[in-house]
Amino acid sequence: MAFIEIPTFLTTQLKLIGATGALAVGTVVTHRKLTQSTAHGRLRSVCEACKLYTEKTNLLGKKYRVYPQVKSVTYGIDGITLVFSIPFGLNPESIEKATWAFRQQFGEDTELSRAGQRFTLTAVKRGVPNEVPYNMQEISTVTQDMRLPIVVGRSDSVYEAYDMAEFPHLLIAGETGSGKSTQIRAILTYLITNKSSDDVRLILADMKRSEFHLFRNVIHVQSVVTAKAALLRQLIGVDQELARRGDLLDEYEVSHIDEYNELNGVEKEPYIIVAIDEVSLLQKEKEAMRIIEDISAIGRALGVFLILSMQRPDSKVLDGKLKNNLTVRMAFRHSDEINSRITINVGDAADIKITERGRMIYKRESLITAQGPYLSLDEAKRILAPHKVTKRQSYASTDAFDMEGEVKSEDIREDTVPIFGLLNGGDRNASTR
Repeated sequence: MAFIEIPTFLTTQLKLIGATGALAVGTVVTHRKLTQSTAHGRLRSVCEACKLYTEKTNLLGKKYRVYPQVKSVTYGIDGITLVFSIPFGLNPESIEKATWAFRQQFGEDTELSRAGQRFTLTAVKRGVPNEVPYNMQEISTVTQDMRLPIVVGRSDSVYEAYDMAEFPHLLIAGETGSGKSTQIRAILTYLITNKSSDDVRLILADMKRSEFHLFRNVIHVQSVVTAKAALLRQLIGVDQELARRGDLLDEYEVSHIDEYNELNGVEKEPYIIVAIDEVSLLQKEKEAMRIIEDISAIGRALGVFLILSMQRPDSKVLDGKLKNNLTVRMAFRHSDEINSRITINVGDAADIKITERGRMIYKRESLITAQGPYLSLDEAKRILAPHKVTKRQSYASTDAFDMEGEVKSEDIREDTVPIFGLLNGGDRNASTR
C-alpha cells in the first residue's frame, strides 16, 4: 500500500489560502488522528479478535496467516470509507457476522457493504464528545484479551484503550485542572477491577500528597509513598527485582517474563507498575532517576512498567533516552506549543481550551484526539471498596515505611506476603529450579 502523509507544517500553511483551502485543511486536520496506518491497524484488530483470516503453509512447513487487505482509504469531512478484500477461502458471511466488532473499532455508525470478495466500510464521524462517563462495561468491550489494559477514553464514537504489555511505559502531562489526575484515577481503578492481585501489583508514589490516598490498602497495591526517601527505597527494591527476573530469564533460557510464566512448575511472576505522580520533583534525585531510566529501557521484557505524570513537561527530566522509551503519551491542555512539543513532538496540546477538561492528544502509533473518562473520587472509592483489605493482609503492608519514610517496626513481620522474591531475604524460586 502507498501512504501519502501531509506534514504538520504544510497543514499550517494551507490554513492561509482562503475558503476553498480552509475546507481542504478541515478535512486533513479532522482526520489526521485516523491515518491510513491507524485504519489498517483497526481492521487487523478486528480480524485478530474474530479470526477473520486464512492459514497457509509455506515451503518450509511453517504456517502463516493471510488477512484481508486494505485497497483504499478515502477521507471526507463527515467520515471515512475503507475498501478491503478478503483472501480466497474466507467465508464472506463471517465478515458480515462480525459487524459488531467493526463498530467497536470504527464507531457505532459504521456500515459494511459487500461486492463479491470486496467490502466497503463506511464510518461516519460523530466528533469527540465533551463528556465521557466512566463505564466499566463499555470499556471492557475494547479491552478483551489485553494483559495490561490501559483506559484512554473516546475518540469520535470509538472507545480507545491499549495493552501496556505491548506498548510499555506511559507519560501523562497537563496543566492543573486539565483532567490529568482524573485520568490516572480511571487507569488505576480499571486495572485493579479488571486484573487480580496475582496478575498485577502497583507501587504508587504521590509526590504532591494529593492523588493516591484512595488506593491505600487495596490488595494490588504494594505501597503508597509520598516522601522521596521512601520512594527511593521502593525503587531500589524494583532495581533488585529487575536483576532477579533477568537472572530467571537467563536460567530458563527465555526472553520474556510471559514465556517464563508459561513454563511448568514455576511460580507466576506478576506484572509490576510503578506510577509516579509529578515525577519532575525527582529531577535532582540521581539514583531514583537512574532506576526509572533502567525500568524504561529493560522493564518490558521483565514485566515492569512505568506510568509517569507531570504538570509541566521538563526537558531536563524527559531527556532523550527516557522520553523515547515512554512509548505512549497522553497530553492534556498545555500552556504553550513548546511544552506540547516536549510531550508529543507537536504543538496540538496547546490548542486544547481551558474549558475542555479531560480532552487530550493521545499519542501511540499516531495522534488521536480523545476525551478521558470522568471518574469522581466518590465513585472510585465505591468501586475500590471490595478490593480493600485490612492493613495486615494488604500488599501495602510490605512497605515498612510510613508516609514520611520512617521505619515502622510493627509493619516488619515474618508473615509479610512478598511482592518481590528478595523482600524477605529469601529466594522464592529456589524450589522450582
